[in-house]
Order: sequence, then structure tokens, then C-alpha cells
Amino acid sequence: MEQEFIDLIKQLLACRNQEEVNKVLSTNQQLIVPSLLPVMAQAAEYLANNDNFDGAKFLSNLILKLGIFLGNSQKDSTIRKETANVLLEIGVRWSQTSLFTFTFQCCQQTITIFREIKDRMGELASFEVLGVTYGSHGQYKQAIECHQQCLEITREIKNRELEAGALVNLGLCYTLLGQYQQAIEFFQKALEIAQSQEIKDRELEAEVLVNIGIPYRYLGQFDQAIKFHKQSLEIAREITYHKIEAGSLGNLGICYLVLGQYERAIDFLLQQLKIAQKIGDRQGEANAIANLGLCYLCLEKYEQAIEYFQIARNTSDPRGQAKALGNIGFAYSKQGKYEQGIDFLQQQLEIVQKIEDFQGEGSALGNLGFAYSSQEKYEQAIEFYQQSLTIAEKIEDRQTEAVALGNLGTTYYYLEQHKQAIAHLQKSLKIATPKTMPVDCARNADSLGYLFFIQGNWEDAIKAYTQAIEATEILRTGRKTDNSRQEILKNAIRVYNNIIQSFVNTGQYAQALTYAEQSRNRQLVDLMYSKDIYSQGETRPEVIKLLQQYEEIQRQLDNLRFNNKSPNYYQGTLDTTNSRQISASWQARNDRITTLEADKQKIYRQIRKFDEVLAEGLAVNPLELDKLQNLVRDRATTAIVSFFSTLEDTYAFILVGNRVDLHHCGHGLDDLQRWLLENWFEPYVWSGMPESDRPPSSPIVAAKLLGCDPNTIDSVDPEIDTVTVFFKDGSSQSLDESEFEKLESTYLFWDEQMPSNLKEISQRLQLDKLVEKLTGIQELIVIPHLYLHQIPFAALPLADNKYLGDQFLIRTLSSCQTLDFCTQRPPISTPTPAYGIVENTREDLPFSSFEAQKVAQIYNTDKYLQGNKATVSNYKELLKEVQGLLSSHHAKSRFDNSLESELTLADGRITLSDLLSPAFRFPDLDEVFLSCCETNLGTTEITDDTMTLNTGFLCAGARGVISSLWAVNDLATSLFSFFYHQKRKTGFNRPQALQKAQQDLRHLTGKEFEREYYQELEQLLNKKLQLASQKKAAAKQKLDGCAENAPEYQQLQFEYEERERVEKKISKIIKEEPLKKACQKEHPFEHPEYWSGFICAGLR
Repeated sequence: MEQEFIDLIKQLLACRNQEEVNKVLSTNQQLIVPSLLPVMAQAAEYLANNDNFDGAKFLSNLILKLGIFLGNSQKDSTIRKETANVLLEIGVRWSQTSLFTFTFQCCQQTITIFREIKDRMGELASFEVLGVTYGSHGQYKQAIECHQQCLEITREIKNRELEAGALVNLGLCYTLLGQYQQAIEFFQKALEIAQSQEIKDRELEAEVLVNIGIPYRYLGQFDQAIKFHKQSLEIAREITYHKIEAGSLGNLGICYLVLGQYERAIDFLLQQLKIAQKIGDRQGEANAIANLGLCYLCLEKYEQAIEYFQIARNTSDPRGQAKALGNIGFAYSKQGKYEQGIDFLQQQLEIVQKIEDFQGEGSALGNLGFAYSSQEKYEQAIEFYQQSLTIAEKIEDRQTEAVALGNLGTTYYYLEQHKQAIAHLQKSLKIATPKTMPVDCARNADSLGYLFFIQGNWEDAIKAYTQAIEATEILRTGRKTDNSRQEILKNAIRVYNNIIQSFVNTGQYAQALTYAEQSRNRQLVDLMYSKDIYSQGETRPEVIKLLQQYEEIQRQLDNLRFNNKSPNYYQGTLDTTNSRQISASWQARNDRITTLEADKQKIYRQIRKFDEVLAEGLAVNPLELDKLQNLVRDRATTAIVSFFSTLEDTYAFILVGNRVDLHHCGHGLDDLQRWLLENWFEPYVWSGMPESDRPPSSPIVAAKLLGCDPNTIDSVDPEIDTVTVFFKDGSSQSLDESEFEKLESTYLFWDEQMPSNLKEISQRLQLDKLVEKLTGIQELIVIPHLYLHQIPFAALPLADNKYLGDQFLIRTLSSCQTLDFCTQRPPISTPTPAYGIVENTREDLPFSSFEAQKVAQIYNTDKYLQGNKATVSNYKELLKEVQGLLSSHHAKSRFDNSLESELTLADGRITLSDLLSPAFRFPDLDEVFLSCCETNLGTTEITDDTMTLNTGFLCAGARGVISSLWAVNDLATSLFSFFYHQKRKTGFNRPQALQKAQQDLRHLTGKEFEREYYQELEQLLNKKLQLASQKKAAAKQKLDGCAENAPEYQQLQFEYEERERVEKKISKIIKEEPLKKACQKEHPFEHPEYWSGFICAGLR
């Protein structure tokens, strides 16, 4: 009979007018039966899918007419019921197609039929389909009316499970209407039914729980939302209900997506996708793919996002297709590919308008606005944003409304229509709160704050920026990696700078200090928090496995570094006839090191993912004012001096007791911080390079003065009174010779320029005026900002020919919160703390042995690692046994990768990433004296994170650390360390011992040095040379006795060359006669390079 139906449909489609249609129907009355209607429906769908919309519309209308005919009251009740069932099935099918408008009419007919034949279940099903269809197309009020009818019927027929279903549908509608409390009430009633003794329906309970979380999400109550979704997930897994399991995972993913926790969101969405694919849930699969694309879009991984969106296009659901097209268009627009973006967005708009998808239309219009705004076509952008807003308000889509308002506000700002901009941004922020829409809130509150800021409306700027910072903190806490957390802060630096400036401008110095502290050093704070709260916890098995992989890579790196000689350090030992081969092999070695370092850092990041602070999204609360005050409340003579540079100025916030005062330095980021970069840090880095690796200084200096790229300069020609700079494009410019020579000298003679540079820094900080505000203060806790971290505050000169370090005891910390963590650590319980010593691990620092022997005598300790005994494993074991440690040997900071900054030991390295890892936890460690180079020197990030070996030891558990700001002199450091430990032994606290050691070294005369130390040091040098020569001879003997093709030959050759290097270095020291030269000077160590290179961090 189906073929007869098909033939009839063909005849009907061939008709040219209604008269011919009536004739065909009259001729084929025997075929006018309920079973004809589904075949006609399939034909209509086929025509619609092939763009024959007229034919599809004709058949659809005919189905409705035949439905009226077959379902009228004159027909037998059996026929009427069959007709109603068929129409209902057609309505369900069409509800998800372009023919969905006919669903409304189908259901209206079925409701009439079922009601007349008193089929309450049929009437219920009709109202449910009609309600769902209305809801899926944004007509929520009509949907609610239908579901209310369902609710009344279920209560009338006393079917509790179906009543719960009606309540769930009502809850969903009110959620989509933005009436979240009403939605929750309906869901709660449904949940009571599902959990009642008479029902106890676990599947229904899971369904309700997954839905009740949604309005909580829109209310910004993410804890509640996530709780319900997790409960649903737990039940679904328990009863093996895969569809709800996938739905729960997807909703959790959406929660974290809205919260800006994209890594977490991806984890859940991938799980949803896997289950949806397994059970054949096409809609769930499409949703997961689309949301994954949105995650990658938010992470600015546009290619991955577009891949997901292209997959999401492969759906029969026109709304899904439209959404995918829109997302692709937005991704292209974000990449600056506006033509492509607009093309996809127009395709989206065409589809959503055709199917009357109002939410999709609002989204498409908004994204078109973004595409035009990005091209500075602001008037067109405003038209699209306004249309998007109108639709969002009409259908009460609060999220789209907030986005449209925010975009309008931003666009009016670009047009300098500030009044309009402010009005729209304020409206947006009434919807997009920090908890409900943190991403949009952070962006829009920043924009609003900036508008108030440039108008000088400080109080309103503060209100807006406070909201932006609250949203930023929510976003940051939700990120699962250190890098992504840092990115959040980097994007918010302007917010922190401006709120601090606003508080300063309104005289609210305490609040300004609080936000200055909140903005800085957050990565280290997270690490210290995690280390402290989990210091006694057991390491997870997964982490142990990763640590083993990490240590294996470190061993490979150490083998490459220590069993191969570097041409930079051992020049002159290579055979030039084989230079090309050496160069090639050396490059291969360096490439291998680079690869291994990348692998090592990848594993480090995996280890960090297991950190509870990151994994659980724990928030480390910034210090409020009362906690900042607690740091100095009991010490009336101690002041915290916290520096912070904004664009306008550099401020020193002075906290004494309960009072916060302010000192204006008068130089902002460009004047002060850029000066420090160009005159202190960059010249130091350049001067510390091996000569063979240094780029010429002249182009660098010229580029700095001209503000251009050094690579564009061809040559620099110094002349009388002027310097001519020739560019590669043939042009030239002139520079003042005195300015050029002054800056170049900082590169060529960094150490010699130190006193004049320190004087300049004092003047730029207006240090004498700052000191005037410190009457009665004896100790400073200095919190530097950005490049000030690299400055020795103790050596900053004052007007009375004194240094700041003479007038005050000084501790230098990365942030007040770092100090707070140290303060919270319990006191060392050991009655007689043990002191350990590690010295001269490469045997080429002869004065290190003098220092170590003296300190060993002071503390009467035998916990002593020297030379080849100072291995990585022995070092770690020693840290477990002692409460104090002198670490005297080589170290270096890695400016290209701070996590690879290292302590150089006999058989390998301990890096900063080691110290930050779970393997390094030493809760009983009181003090570490890092008598090494560059142990508190690192690169400066805009987030002001000071990731150095100093902070690494504080993170590992130390209460206090003494560390260095540059490559310190071996002889001067040995004496300084000796003086420091003498004072510590007599009862001086750390800053007191540091101050006294600095003064003693600075004031030490040549005669005193000759009388007290010369003979002992000279004997030590001669003894070291003799020992080095003996070890070289022994190594040579072993090498000569070994065949060149023997497996151990290469290692023996390396050992001989290492012994030869040590002997040469000690011989060179003796030839330079540093001891005699020191004796001949009045004050051999008075230069700040010798005495001011160490700082004290942590507790007193």
C-alpha cells in the first residue's frame, strides 16, 4: 500500500490548483487513511531537505487538512485515535527540522482529538511535545502554558513520575526565561518526588539533579551547580545510566567553561564526548564537540577550535549547524580574517532567521557586530549589537543581553561617546557579575573602570575595578596550570595599576597597599601555600612516577653538561684543526639539551597538575590590611616599605604599626623601570656573557637611545661630539656623543659604573625624602617591584655619605605574603640545631674552602660535603639532617628559563624547578646561606613573580635565606660569609648579622687583611694548587694507561681535562695576586660590588 501512497503523493504534487487537488483526493478516497499521513510527512521532509520548500509546505498543509478530516467527530473513535497518534508522531519528527512550525498545528489538532475522545494520556503527550517545541524555539511562555497543562493532567490521573517530568520541563522553561528561583522550586518539587519512598526512581533522580544545577549556574552559584551535577554523575555511574552520565559531564564542562576554567572544562567535555559516541547520542556528541570548540576558542587556539566547529556542522539539526557556522565565523574574526568570518556569520544568520531561532539570531548579530567593530566600522557594529540586544531582551536571554550591552559600551568608548559607553557598561554589569559571568564581568568592569579613571572619577573607578578584580580572581583560581594563571594576571595588570592609582589619588593608602600586594608574586604564593599545607602529606603514586621520569631526564642533562667540556668555559683546549667537527657535535649536544629541558619542564607541569591548589582550584586569599599590619604590629621600630610602579609614579607604601603612609618617588614605569632595565639589568647580562658570545655593544646602545631594533643598524661611527648611526636601509641618524658614551660604559664596565648607578637610583627614588618619613624606625622590610628586585638597597647612598644599610637593618622579600607564610611556619623544635656545609663542589673556588672551614669551626659541625662528595643525592640527604646550611659553590641564574636556574654540584645540578617540586620539602629548615652567584637574580615579569633559587628555598621550607644579586667575588664572599656567621653565632639575628658583615667587609683595611688573613689564604692557595696538580697528574697517568678504543677512555679523558682546567684556574688566581693587591689597598672591599651583593629574605 505504501507504493499506492507514493503514487498518490506524486499526483498531488503535480496538481496546478486546489480544484485539481480536490479531484485527485476524491478519486482516491480509499487511500485517505491515517497511515497515509506519515508517508506524506516523509515526502515533505525530503522536499524541504532538497530546498523545495513550496512542495514541502504544500504537503505539510495537506497533512493538517487530512488530519482534520480523519479526526473529526463524525469519524469512528478508533480512526480518530489512530489519526491523533500519527499526527503526534509527525509533530515530534518535525519539531527538530525546518518544518517545526507545523508541529504546533499538529499538536493543537491532537490535543483537540484526544480531549474529545477523553484520552488523557494522549492529551498529556500532546501538550508535552507542544511545550518542548515551543521551548526549543525560544517561546518559553507558551511552553510554560503547555507544561502547566501537563502538570494538571498528571496530578488528575495521579501519576507521580509523569508529574515529576512536567515539573522538570517547567523548571527548564523558567531557567531559560532567566527566572532561576522559580526554576529551582520546580526542580526541588520534582526531586522530592524522585526521592520519595513511593517512587525511589534513581534514573529520575539523576535527571532532576543534572537539571537543577543549571539555574544555579546562571545565578552564579557555581558551588551549588557543580554539587548537583556531581551528584547526578555519581548516581548515573552507579546505575549505569550513560545518557545522564554524559549530560552531567557536559554540564560540569559548561560550568567550568563559563568560569573561564578551560582546562577543566575540556577534561569533562572530552569524557562527555566519549560516552555520547559510545551510546550513539548524536545530540550529546554535537553539544560536546561544539563546547570543546568554544573552550579552544577561549584559549585562542583557533585552528583546534575551527576543527571542532567544522565537525559540529555535520548535524541534521539546523540550529546546531547554524551555531557551528557562527562559531567558525567568530573564530575567523578573532584571527583578523574578517571577510571569512562575516561570510560564515551571514550563513548562520540566514539559517536562524529561517527557523526562527531567536537565541541563535541574537548570537549571530552580536558576532557580526564584533567583526565590524574589529575593523573600526563602529556605526555598523552598533547596529548589529543593538539588534542583538533587542532580541535578547525580547526572549529574556540574560547572558546575550549582558554581552550585547558590554559590546555597545566598548564601541561607544571607541567613538569617544563616553556617556553612552558608561551607561551600557553599567547595565551590562548588573547582569554579568563576577560570579555569574566572570569573563564578561572582568572585561566590562575593566572598561568601565578605565572610563571613570580617565575622567578622574576615582571613586567610581574603584568600584568598577573592584568588580573586575573579583572576577579576575575567580578566573585565576579556576585555571589548572601555572602558566594559564599567570596569563590571567598579566591581562589584569592595568586594572591593578589603576585601582592602586585611584586609591592613592583619594588618599586611601592602606587600600592601595593591599591591592599592590595582591597583584604581585602570586605564582610563588600558590607554590608556598601548597608546600606548607601539604608538607606532611604523602606523595601520590602518580607524582612519584613522574618524579622518577623527571630525575632521569635531569641525569641525562647532567651527563651532557658535566661529561662534555664547554668551549665557552675552556677555550684554548680545543684542536683548531678539528673545529668544524667540534662545532657540529657541540650544536647537536646543545640541541639535545634544549629538547631534554623542554621534556623536563613538560613533566614538571604534569607534576604541578596534581598539586591540590591547582587541581582543586583552591584560592589563596590575599592578605587583608589587618594581616599586613600583623607582620609589624609587635615591632614598633620595624616598617614595611612596599614599592609599586604605575604609569604615573613609583610609590613606596610605608606600613608602621596600624598606619600606612605614602612616599612619591616621582618616576613611573617608563622613567624608572625602563631605566633600570636599560642601565642595570641588560648591561649586567651583556657583561656576563663569554666574550665570544657577546653581540657588539655599539648597535645595542644606539638602538636603546633611538628606540629602534638593533638588527636594523648596519654600523655605528663615533665622531667628535656626535655618533652617526647607519641603518641597513641606507638612512642614518646622529646621537649625542656624551649620552652614547655614558650608556655604553654601563655595558663595558657594569661593575665600575655601579656606584654612580646606585646614586642615580637613590635620586630617582628620592630616598632621602623617604628616610625622613622613617623617624624612629630601625628595620626595613623592603618589598621591591619589578626591576627593583635586582637592586642592593643596603648600598643605596644617602645625602649624609651613609648608605641605607647603615641606617636600617634590611630584609628584602618578594611580597608581604611570602613573609606571612614564613611567619606561620612553626618554630624549629630541635634544642641544638645542626648546621651543614657544602663547599667547592667543582674544586675551582679555592677561597670557598677558607669560608667553609671557618664556618665549620664556628658551628663545630662535621656535616660537611666537599668537592666530589657534594653530589645531588648527598645534598638532599644533608638538607633532611640540618636546620642551617651554608652552600658555597657555583650557581647561576637562567634568564631564558628561570626554572632551570641551578646550584652546581659535583655530579649534577639542583634547579629551581627541583626546589619547587614535591621532592623538596624540608619543614625543619631554618636558614640557608647561598654563598653562590646570582641566587636571587631572575628575570622580571609584569606579574612581579620573583622565581629565583632564594624563593625556591623559601618555598621548600626555609624560614630565612641569604642570597646574592649578581656574580659575586670568591674572595670577598668568603670573608663576608665568615663575618656573617661569626655574628650569627654570637646571637645576632639575620638582618643584624648581614648589616654587620657588610660594614666589617667594607671597612676592612688592607693592613688588617694582611695581618689577619693573608698568610692563611696564601697557604690555602698554594695547597689547593699543589693538590690540583697532583690530581691532574694522577688523571693523566690513568688516561695514558688506557687504550683509546677502551669504553672508559672518553670518561678518563674528560676527568683529565677537568683536572687540568681546575689547575689552570687556580694558577691564574695566584698569578693575578688578589691577596697582595688587597693588602696594598686602603679598603680593598669598599666597592659595593664586594659587600652589598647579598640580601636577607624571610624571618629575622
